[in-house]
Amino acid sequence: MKSTMSVSVALVFLELFAISSFCSGNSYVGCTDSEREALLKLKQDLKDPSNRLGSWVVDGDCCKWAEVVCSNLTGHVLQLSLRNPFRNDLRYATTEYEDYMRSMLSGNVNPSLVDLKHLTHLDLSGNDFQGIRIPKYLGSLKNLRYLNLSGAEFAGIIPHQLGNLSNLRCLDLSWSEYALQVHSFSWLSGLSLLEHLDLSQMNLNKASDWLLGTISSIGLENLTSIKTIDLSLNFELGGPIPTSFVRLCELTSIDVSDVKLSQDLSQVLDILSACGASALESLVLSSSQISGHLTSQLGQFKSLRTLSLDDNCISGPLPPALGDLSSLTRLDLSRNMLNGSIPLSLGKISHLEYLDLSNNKMNGTLSEIHFVNLTKLTWFSASGNSLILQVNPYWVPPFQLKTLLLMSCHLGPQFPSWLHSQKNLSVLDISNARISDTIPRWFWNSIFQYEYLNISSNQIYGEIPDFDPLPPHTPALRPILDLSNNSLSGSMIHFICNGENKSHSIYFQKVSKNNFSGDIPDCWMNWPNLHVLNLGNNNFSGSLPISMGTLSSLLSLNLRNNRLSGLIPESFKNFSNLEVLNLGDNEFVGKIPTWMGEGFTSLLILILRSNKFDGFLPIQLCRLTSLQILDVANNSLSGTMPGCVNNFSAMATIDSSHQSNAMSYFEVTAYDCEVLEDASIVMKGSMVEYNSILNLVRIIDVSKNNFSGEIPMELTYLRGLQSLNFLSFLNHLNVSNNLLTGKIPSSTQLQSFDASCFVGNNLCGPPLPNCTENNARAPEDPNGNAEQDEDEVDWLLYVSIAVGFVVGFWCFIGPLLLNRGWRYKYCRFLDGCMDRFGCFVSKF
Repeated sequence: MKSTMSVSVALVFLELFAISSFCSGNSYVGCTDSEREALLKLKQDLKDPSNRLGSWVVDGDCCKWAEVVCSNLTGHVLQLSLRNPFRNDLRYATTEYEDYMRSMLSGNVNPSLVDLKHLTHLDLSGNDFQGIRIPKYLGSLKNLRYLNLSGAEFAGIIPHQLGNLSNLRCLDLSWSEYALQVHSFSWLSGLSLLEHLDLSQMNLNKASDWLLGTISSIGLENLTSIKTIDLSLNFELGGPIPTSFVRLCELTSIDVSDVKLSQDLSQVLDILSACGASALESLVLSSSQISGHLTSQLGQFKSLRTLSLDDNCISGPLPPALGDLSSLTRLDLSRNMLNGSIPLSLGKISHLEYLDLSNNKMNGTLSEIHFVNLTKLTWFSASGNSLILQVNPYWVPPFQLKTLLLMSCHLGPQFPSWLHSQKNLSVLDISNARISDTIPRWFWNSIFQYEYLNISSNQIYGEIPDFDPLPPHTPALRPILDLSNNSLSGSMIHFICNGENKSHSIYFQKVSKNNFSGDIPDCWMNWPNLHVLNLGNNNFSGSLPISMGTLSSLLSLNLRNNRLSGLIPESFKNFSNLEVLNLGDNEFVGKIPTWMGEGFTSLLILILRSNKFDGFLPIQLCRLTSLQILDVANNSLSGTMPGCVNNFSAMATIDSSHQSNAMSYFEVTAYDCEVLEDASIVMKGSMVEYNSILNLVRIIDVSKNNFSGEIPMELTYLRGLQSLNFLSFLNHLNVSNNLLTGKIPSSTQLQSFDASCFVGNNLCGPPLPNCTENNARAPEDPNGNAEQDEDEVDWLLYVSIAVGFVVGFWCFIGPLLLNRGWRYKYCRFLDGCMDRFGCFVSKF
């Protein structure tokens, strides 16, 4: 006992000495030799391409190294933060994304880490450990309070040794591309002090204590200190939130998005409010198969700051009780089945910054009163509803928005002048908004400042003016401009040539389906980052400008349905990344360049139909192995079809399960916007516009040309081909002596061929004799019943009509003629009906 007391007293004096040294200014204590050695061994096993650990040198003081924090009193390493410093939510393959990838640490985590016995904070998130397992020895770091392995690309089974970290407050194992697995959740019970748990996007379905994949099998109700829970993106996880959650009285945040709760919203709220609803600050139930109605029950969650119920099956109107959520900063009710009008009480939520009501069935009018107190609003979406925004033309909103999405809402007929007051607006979608007006000059002067601008599908008219001098500004990242499907007219020279340096960053430009005319301006060197250009369905004329070949980043070029002429410029050779080329319905001449097949190695769609191209179809096109659509119809091409068409490997497969339906260049998920390719294609004789399923279409159309010779046998290898069109103006066809049956399709070119071309089959109809019982026996239907001959069907129809008339006459009209009493009763019945009908009409 005495020795124990002596040690305690010594420790107290030691601590007092350290404190006095700190107070006297001699506070700095360097790192220990053993911990410096441990960190150097750790560095030795890590791959560090960006030299983030460059300060970790042999003779250095590890307390001064990057990413290391030591105790001022003891010199022991307390924190090791090796997280990737760059964001991992970048939208495009930009320089920032390249920096993020280059800054990833990889390699192995050396066991020397356990020598950092005083470590309380370890962060390895955002790196790439390429599927190695989480080291079991992490469970030896008994002082650890914070452990973040999010997105570090560990794989395999989560070691149960993590349950030894009894001091742990925060555990983040989320977002592994390799899908970390859990074989048991029993280790969680050892983390009694845990406050934050993130298990999002994990593979939970192999746990031995997994009970039908339900939330209750995780045992969260035993973590009574827990404050935040994130189980999102666990798609195999299901079952309702268990009633045992009533024990989690410290809970402030819960995220179970993309978990199949299949539960009524009122049940969820009952469970979460059992401990008192005042503590909950964030509730995220996105894509969780929640049903039911929004009721006044929500009003009791006074501390709620985030409420996300998007992408569920919630119906009914918005309750006025939403206005009682005075602390709310984020409200997302998008993609549900909500209806009715928006209550004025929504305008009482004065702290609201983010409001998304898009893709519901709401209607009614939005007025200035709805927004009078929303002074902090920066993000607002009501797209996909039938709402009418009715405000004073001189209205100045109390907010400054950054994002405004009102697609398919009624804003017109005037262009919304109140947008002039929004100085921070970078994302705007007012497409299909019934605007029938010109665009004011102040708006034209601001279009290059938008990150995403969509004013398509209105009735906007007028010409593009010359731009006023604009102050310099930082251009938006990869801006998207969509002005299509309006009535804009005149030249585009001001837009293309006078944008100064503002157009340099534009990524996507779509002005199709307008009335622009004249030559295409020759200033495309101003648009070096352009990836998608759609000028189709206008009235452009003349030849293509040479400078268009400077668009070396171009992925899609659509010039369809104009009056363009001349040769395809040789400068188009620079389009080495091109995936879509649509020059159809113009007046281009000359031969199809052979360099298309040699240089456009990524081409998916090639449409040259309805021009004046002549010569052979270049055999070099067979090198386009990714080609899905080839349309050269209605030209003056001649010669034979190349026999190498079997090289079109994208047309040879019928398995499209690995492909998305749409052909998308990028998806702006933050704004629920996706930029899709579209194409007008002749299918079964009709022009059809494809967009949402374009990536699944496989066709070859070489009709209305002068091709001769044999149809290549290699076409039979293209098993995925959905439409093959040779027949327009076909000179010769012989299908005789086969096993063909049925009637030859009428109203086609087939009737122009001689009957000898069809003999030796079971065919009928022009140019063969009419169908009889002895020829053209149609195949039996799936139920085993032979199809009836058309003449037999007609004969049965006439007999049925005659029998029906006789039966109807003698069962109803006949008795009225023969029985006087029935006639009187029937007349009185008709009189009574007329009296009632007359009274009914008089009310109106």
